[in-house]
Amino acid sequence: MFTVLKLGGSVITDKSKPKTAREDRIRRLMKVISDWRGDLVLIHGGGSFGHYAASKVSDLQKGVPEVRRAMHELLSIVEKAAVESGVRVYPVTPVTVLYSLNVLVELLERGCVPLLYGDVVPDLSGDGFRIMSGDEIAERVSWLGPDRVGFGMSVDGVYPRTPEEGEPLRELSPDEARDLARQLEGSAGVDVTGGIAEKLRRAARIAERGVEVYLFDARDPENVDRFLRGEHVGTGITR
Repeated sequence: MFTVLKLGGSVITDKSKPKTAREDRIRRLMKVISDWRGDLVLIHGGGSFGHYAASKVSDLQKGVPEVRRAMHELLSIVEKAAVESGVRVYPVTPVTVLYSLNVLVELLERGCVPLLYGDVVPDLSGDGFRIMSGDEIAERVSWLGPDRVGFGMSVDGVYPRTPEEGEPLRELSPDEARDLARQLEGSAGVDVTGGIAEKLRRAARIAERGVEVYLFDARDPENVDRFLRGEHVGTGITR
C-alpha cells in the first residue's frame, strides 16, 4: 500500500503575491517526509505560480507555454528542497498519468517518490488544452488503491461556512461532502481550479472507492507527520 499527499498551492506559496514560494516551509515539510519510511506519491498545487499565470493569459490555448513555464519554476523549487532533504523524488509530467498510471507503479516499486504537479494537458474531449489540477491528479492516482489520500491546505479542515465561523468538521460522508461543496465557493487568492468546493467533490469520489481522505492544515509540519503516520487530522471523509 502507499499514501498520496497533495500539498496545496496555498501551503507552499503566497497566493497573494505572484511567483512567491514559501521556501522555508517547503524545506520543513520535506524534512518530515524524509523521516517517514512508507511509500508515497507526492503532488503539489500551482499556487501563485500556475494559478497566477493561468489567470493572466487571455487565451489558455495560446498561453500554454507561459503557464507550463510557471509551473515548472515551482516544481524546480519543490524538487530541490526534496532532494536536499533526502527525499528520492522522481518528477512525473502530469500528461503521463492522463493516459496511464503504470509509471507510478514502476517508480514506487523502485523506491522512488513520484512527484506530480498541476499542469496544462491536452483536452481529450476536444482539440485544445485544459488545466489538470493537483486535486484532479490526486483523484486519478486514487484509482491505484492507496490506503489514504491527504489534501494539505492552509486551514485546519473543512468548515460548515468559513474558517472564521465555528470549528472544522471532524467527519463527513461522501454525500455530506458533496452537499457542502454546493454551498461553498471560491478560496483565498487567485485560483482557477475550483477551490474548496472542487476539492470536496473529488474527495467524495475518492472516499467512495474505500480510501480514507483527510483535508487538513499542512502549514504545520506536525500535521503532515500525523497524517503520514495514519492519525486522524483535520476533516476526514470516509465511506
